[in-house]
Amino acid sequence: MPIGDEMTAPGGAVLEVVERTELRPAHDERGWDSRRSLVHRFSPPPIWIESLRELLETLDDAEDPLRSLLAAEQADHDAMARRQREVLTQMALRDQPILDQFQDEIFRLPLEDCLVLLGPPGTGKTTTLIRRLGQKLDLAALEAEELVVIEQMGPNAIPHTVSWRMFSPTELLRQYVKEAFAREGVPAPDANIRTWDEFRLELARGSLRLLRSAQRPQGLVMQRNDGYLMEGTCDSVTGWYDDFERWQRHDFSSRRILANVEVLRGLLEGDALKRVEDLAASIDSVDPADVEALVRRLEGRAPSWAQMMESLQASSRDIIRHRLTEHLREDDGFLKGIADFLETLQEIGEESDDDGSGADDSDRDPDDEDEGAAVAQAGRLTRAQHAYQAAVRADARAASLGRSLRKGSRSAALIDWIGNCGLSTKERERVGRNLRLVSALRPLLNPVRPYTREVAARYQRFRRTRQSEGQWYVEGRVVRGEVGPLEVDMILLALLRFCREERQSRAGRRSLESAFWAQLPTIPYRNQIFVDEATDFSPVQLACMLALTHPGARSFFACGDFNQRLTAWGTRSEEEIEWARAQIPTMPPVGFRHLSTGYRHSPQLLDLAREIVRVSGEGGLEVELPDGATSAGFAPVLAEHTAGGAISNWIADRILEIERFGGELPSIAVLVPEEPQVGVMAEELGRAMAPHNVNVVACYAGQAIGQENDVRVFDAQHIKGLEFEAVFFADVDRLAELYPRLFTKFLYVGATRAATYFGLTSAGPMPSALSELRTIFATKFLAAEAYGNEGASNGNI
Repeated sequence: MPIGDEMTAPGGAVLEVVERTELRPAHDERGWDSRRSLVHRFSPPPIWIESLRELLETLDDAEDPLRSLLAAEQADHDAMARRQREVLTQMALRDQPILDQFQDEIFRLPLEDCLVLLGPPGTGKTTTLIRRLGQKLDLAALEAEELVVIEQMGPNAIPHTVSWRMFSPTELLRQYVKEAFAREGVPAPDANIRTWDEFRLELARGSLRLLRSAQRPQGLVMQRNDGYLMEGTCDSVTGWYDDFERWQRHDFSSRRILANVEVLRGLLEGDALKRVEDLAASIDSVDPADVEALVRRLEGRAPSWAQMMESLQASSRDIIRHRLTEHLREDDGFLKGIADFLETLQEIGEESDDDGSGADDSDRDPDDEDEGAAVAQAGRLTRAQHAYQAAVRADARAASLGRSLRKGSRSAALIDWIGNCGLSTKERERVGRNLRLVSALRPLLNPVRPYTREVAARYQRFRRTRQSEGQWYVEGRVVRGEVGPLEVDMILLALLRFCREERQSRAGRRSLESAFWAQLPTIPYRNQIFVDEATDFSPVQLACMLALTHPGARSFFACGDFNQRLTAWGTRSEEEIEWARAQIPTMPPVGFRHLSTGYRHSPQLLDLAREIVRVSGEGGLEVELPDGATSAGFAPVLAEHTAGGAISNWIADRILEIERFGGELPSIAVLVPEEPQVGVMAEELGRAMAPHNVNVVACYAGQAIGQENDVRVFDAQHIKGLEFEAVFFADVDRLAELYPRLFTKFLYVGATRAATYFGLTSAGPMPSALSELRTIFATKFLAAEAYGNEGASNGNI
């Protein structure tokens, strides 16, 4: 029981714990003893008793002056040895107390829950996450209600024991977490632990059909950066997405539904026109932003439009096929000529009809897109036939709209080449009218398809609109069809959100296999979604991850620390996490759990972390040492006005200092501000350490975690989530130049990677923002005061 707790004795008396002693019995040739005992009192620190037997013997012989003198000398000698043992064994004792305290509560929370675990480094967040996953994968350990949830997913669902996915912000952390899974005995295939960057590409290029591929030339091209965004856009990711979501929903309703109703009013008459008027009256009361309600209104009327559209399509196909047949009778080499001509247009490329922008999808014939993937694998003549049909359709549709084909497009080039071998004027007018009717009917017959397949085109129209208004995007030319990673996240969330809501709607569940709902993209849902270092992800990215939880399980668990956010777009507050959850209304409310007991760091490094957070202006760091923690550790060390090879020499001296103290090298990381310095530092430090047979390894681009017994060099941006006994951060002044808004966060993350030893170098004076921290640092780990009677002053015996 902790100090201060109360209990009621059998007789009714209320007892309070005022002191607690932890004894560790040990037996040797002299008999029984208690080694490394701890006496906990109201006033910390606790008293450390190395040997209870020797303490009692000292008290018994207190009047023997010789024995007292020798005992005092031995105590001084033992002080350093005791400190060495404390430092070397501290890491092994860090994690278990936090897991004992919080694990049971976390495990008892149901599978169908949305949990976020927040706390400073070293509080056991990731370990708790892994152990919760291990427990929730064990069917024998689940509650009856949880088993019912799993059973309701049906026999064709992915087995629960493999239906989970975890997201990590970096590849290096992904590897580190995978090793942690192995230590905890939880199977973790590579496919289950992913970085968001790689998963985003896979999802957007695959089933969601957003990015360009060989078989889908109309897709977007994702660039490596978000160069089109204003600097302030990343500071307001939630406002940016809210603006886009409202805009694109109104755009879909007005452009693809209401506008097409008006087209049908102008082209139809009689009973067909009356049906159009009935439809207009039905959807008039629907909020244009409520796309889900609009879709459900249209679903019930879909069958009445299907026969008309099929008749129009058949008429157009017959006309075009008849004209092509006539040309082949006159010239049996007509298709071969088209095939030969198309091969001369390779430089134009398949995508040129829309320039990859999707800017006017309402005018593109979806039949061309549907047939394109299959035709691409067909023979030359079949491809030529398809190209002819697509070109004459595009020409007829453009003429009916009073437009011309886009110059430089494949269709325009082919129409010029075939000359009089296209449609007659009358045929062209009829096919053009048919295609306009089909184009107007299609989104009314099934609005799911245009909503999901044209979300990228709507985003680009939104971008052009807001750029012209000076919002969100920088001035200048934006390349059509190009988007950055954060822009892809916006499009993904809009699509994932719609698909999830429709799948969970009553109509969606009842008739998901119908043709109407078959147009919904396949989403790779998983029963459980986990997120490590969640604050490095944007609120939009977190909302995407929430949307990937299986609608039947709705199980989400994330952990992080706002003070460790290393991305400009990262999540900054609990309110932004709540916003992410609100994008998926069917998810349970967020349950926040806060950890405040740090088990990784020495008191000295914990004080340093508090001060870094304070000078950064981010508020305080609410973390405390566990009951019974010792003072084992050292003040951080600093070398100012140290540049070039002097940096590696200074770090080498400190590493040797650590080895002399502990007898062996612990895990050590050296952090540099930017990637080009990784190899340089590894080479220079390697030369300095070579006479002592210490291996120094460059861990490039965060792709390798290295070996435990190596001194490892990393770019600071890849170090998130890793743990070492000793960390050296080189060139902190250069870090401040590179990341003026985030450099204190980088320093905080770097400092909190270390458990016991932390060193810092600066080519010039320490950056002004950190100057008041100078008094915290020493110049060497083993300064004179590290020996002495420091242990006794902390209550040790």
